[in-house]
Amino acid sequence: MDVRINLKVITNSKSNQVDKFLLEDGEYKMTVRTSQIAENGKANDKVIELVADFFAVNKSSIHIMFGTKNKHKLVLVQKVKKIPYVGAK
Repeated sequence: MDVRINLKVITNSKSNQVDKFLLEDGEYKMTVRTSQIAENGKANDKVIELVADFFAVNKSSIHIMFGTKNKHKLVLVQKVKKIPYVGAK
């Protein structure tokens, strides 16, 4: 199954983690914190790693479809077998 996520990235954070993951108005939304700076794709690489770990898929299954140079991104996660618990707003 493929999942599209509206993702917000917070760079220069003290931690590397998925902060929020919820279903709101029929859309998956996620906030990710990374200690990487938004320079030369470093933050995007870390975001891909964190999202891949969260969904237990390979990094090659994560695609940033929109927003590679923006803190707001549209991300496609392919080959998802199980969606982690989602809080609904």
